[in-house]
Amino acid sequence: MIVPNFVNQQVVDKNGNWTDAWASIISQLLLLLQQSLSDEGFVIPSQSNSNLSNISQNLQPGTILFNTEAQNGLGQLFIRLNDGSFHPILQTN
Repeated sequence: MIVPNFVNQQVVDKNGNWTDAWASIISQLLLLLQQSLSDEGFVIPSQSNSNLSNISQNLQPGTILFNTEAQNGLGQLFIRLNDGSFHPILQTN
């Protein structure tokens, strides 16, 4: 989730309307929240094995992802550890 940066500017104009900068920030935040939350809770980002290999070096420890190809295509939640590896959150063997 990439949260937009804070803009230290006037929030509304003299007529009480959002300034362009703040209208953009609010719009970005609402879209981000709609993509990341559902009525049931957080939506965990899904990644394939090949994409996980490409992005794994850029992820912070503690990142949770859903690998769509793990467990014979059923999917599996993983967490990135401090050593850079992905560890299954629930082992289902």
